[in-house]
Amino acid sequence: MMQQRIDQYRRSTNEPTIYYYTVSMNDSTPNAKSNPAVQWYVWAALAVVVVRLWIQPMSSSFWLDETGTFLIVQGSFAQMLAKCARWVGQPTFFAAIVWPFAQLPGPREVIFRIPSLIGLSLATIFVYRIGKRLLGIEAARAAVLIFAALSAFYASDARPYALGLMAASGAVLFLIRWMDDSALIDAICYAFFAALTVYFHFLFGAMFLVHGGYILLRYVQGTRPRLRDLMLAAALIPILLIPLAPSFFRVTSVRGSFNFIPKPRLASIVLDSFPEYFYAFLVAGFLAVILLFSGVKFSRPKSRVPEVWLLIGWALVPPSILYLISYLTPTSVFVERYFAVALPGLALSLAYVVSGFEPAAARTILVLTLAAGAVLDRGGPLRTLGHHAENWRDALATVNKLTDGNAMPILVHSDFVESNNPSMFTDPGQAGFLLAPLIAYPTSGIPIPLPMDADEKALVRLESIVEQIILRGDRFILITKIYEGRYRMWLKGRLHSTSFVDRDLGNFGTVAVYLFERK
Repeated sequence: MMQQRIDQYRRSTNEPTIYYYTVSMNDSTPNAKSNPAVQWYVWAALAVVVVRLWIQPMSSSFWLDETGTFLIVQGSFAQMLAKCARWVGQPTFFAAIVWPFAQLPGPREVIFRIPSLIGLSLATIFVYRIGKRLLGIEAARAAVLIFAALSAFYASDARPYALGLMAASGAVLFLIRWMDDSALIDAICYAFFAALTVYFHFLFGAMFLVHGGYILLRYVQGTRPRLRDLMLAAALIPILLIPLAPSFFRVTSVRGSFNFIPKPRLASIVLDSFPEYFYAFLVAGFLAVILLFSGVKFSRPKSRVPEVWLLIGWALVPPSILYLISYLTPTSVFVERYFAVALPGLALSLAYVVSGFEPAAARTILVLTLAAGAVLDRGGPLRTLGHHAENWRDALATVNKLTDGNAMPILVHSDFVESNNPSMFTDPGQAGFLLAPLIAYPTSGIPIPLPMDADEKALVRLESIVEQIILRGDRFILITKIYEGRYRMWLKGRLHSTSFVDRDLGNFGTVAVYLFERK
């Protein structure tokens, strides 16, 4: 079908044959070859990555944002919807997917993370299908391993990012199929997955710029879709997004709350757009190839030009858009997980570049080096691996040993940005959101949330807590972060004359617990 449309276009325009339209994946090009002698290393490495980086962290402690997911889905389905309407940081559609899983028996950390594991598994399949269609089987395998390594964190994260990656990858796959075959069903599937991407995170909507750029390139090259199908997809996407309108307006009404994220530096667009280990192990892989193989050659892989630009745009546009928003406006959203939607494009772009190297063993070394970087970067004991640096489960287990059923005050430094809103503390229903970790891991003390920023207003409130609660007892607990000591230092100075001393009960990842008691 595709070749017929190309021939028809050439006849109508009297143009000569254009190479990048007619290249076939059966050609003897570097990215079309598959060397079985080395490819089993890729599948073995993929198994290691999945077991080590996807499966092992499943049972580890929730981190802060995951405890927010836990809190949201407690109660009935109607109660869940009501909480989502008040807590804008939780996508309603994602909570609706997690809610049925929350009713299942078993370890809650594992149960709550199953949707993400399924979502990233489907995203990996979509990445393979895209790679096989555009780059050939060997490059598709390489892309799958790179993607599995780069996106591993989201496989065991009870947040919407893995499902967003699934939707974004599905949209690109069906977009390519639609552009190639002009099948109406592919256009409808594209519109569905493209709209679904935004349901999991509004900032993932940057992918629409990638889609639009690719469609424009196909128009320029003369392989455009039928106008009828294009208009159908253009109309279907906004219709599918209509249910998101209330949530979108709620988020935009509090967009100023995103200012807690530091404004990115100029170098951040390069240094912070990809995982920290990425550049170091990419360089290490190239050095290994140069040292191990004397006859290394590189030739530009053959592929259709619009599709190459699609992959590059997929890798670069989402972080670039969020960087520009953060750099040029007061709203700072340049956070790695917010542009994680670029990871499939990055993996496919790398696989495209790697496929141009000869010999085949050199390509395998490059891919395995990147996978090894992901495994080494996560570190941790061999038998266990924590999902996140925040270990709320063990921290609050230590608190429970101290309270032992007693009503001891527990000051909790909330890291939710909403805690900077004073009205959150006057409404008992809202204040409960700030104590999500203590909902996920209950304690017997009296939890008291503290704002994220220890500014003048927060310290005035803390002074009233000290006068009305702390000084009437002999012991209390402070839970904060190891890198954030403002509340601890203020309390030490304020209580020094009252014979209170503090004791560090240990660092649980980045969560720190301190016991204050009178001498």
